Order: sequence, then C-alpha cells, then structure tokens
Amino acid sequence: MSVRQKPGTTAYRIYQLAWAGLDWFYPPNCGGCSAPGSRWCEKCIARTNRIRLDGCLRCGIEEQINGICSACRHSAPAYTSLRSWAYFEGSIRNALHRLKYKKDVALGEVLARHLVKMLDDLDWMVDMVVPVPLGLVRQSERGYNQATLLARPFALGNKLAFHPEALS
Repeated sequence: MSVRQKPGTTAYRIYQLAWAGLDWFYPPNCGGCSAPGSRWCEKCIARTNRIRLDGCLRCGIEEQINGICSACRHSAPAYTSLRSWAYFEGSIRNALHRLKYKKDVALGEVLARHLVKMLDDLDWMVDMVVPVPLGLVRQSERGYNQATLLARPFALGNKLAFHPEALS
C-alpha cells in the first residue's frame, strides 16, 4: 500500500491557479444558486447537508452500532469502505446536475476540494483514483466524463495515482 501524504502538490496548486485565472477572465456563477462571483459560493457550502464521517465503517450510513450497521452485518458489501461527502439534495444536487448536464466543467475542481479535505479527515490509505467510465454513447454525446472532472483534482490534491483507463 502507498503511504498517504498531506494534500497540496505543486501540480494541484497549478491546477487550482489555472481555474482561478479563468474565473478572473470569465467571472463564474455559483453552481448551486447561480449567484455571480464564484463557482461554489459560501452560502451554498454552508447549506450543504454533509454526511458525518463517523458512520458505519463499511458503507458510511450514520445509523450503526459498534462501527458496523445492521445491513453490512447481515450482508457484507463487496467493497472495504465507502464514504460520500454530502446528501444529494439542494445546492449540491444543482451543482452536480450543472456539471453533468450543462457542461459546467469548472465545478469539478471546486467540488473536488471538499473531497480532498474529506479524505484527509478520514486518513485512509488509498492507492489510486479510478473514475467510473461513461458508456461510449454517453461519452460521445456529452464530450466529457463528469466523474473524471472530480477524480482528477481529487487525485492531484491527495498525491494519488490517477488511472482513468483502469476500468472499461
């Protein structure tokens, strides 16, 4: 297994600065509420209903006893552990829909920041980041994979190997 290092590679800073430069030339609107001035505003960040990190050690669900929820106790999932950053509602839902369906690709970097922080808080050992691929038709229609737009800055921010070709 790889040794986890603190977030903040030079490549990640350059990636963030490139997006900040684009924001300066083309001022964005918030992905959650469309307010002018930032890709993800402080109000939307504050309104995001985050999932606690102290849930079930396997699936992350908040209702658990002694670390493992009853569902995982009865039928263990095929994965080791799973976490989500927030509930899919409100402004985060709006932002993810803009990323996915409206070609607002700049949201990938700003939303990935929260995932970078979450992994640091979890202190998990992670070997690599692999975005789930789109089907060929969807990839052709959309022109990009929204999972890659989140996964690449997440990998950069956590000094992790990024392998978009690992799944097909």
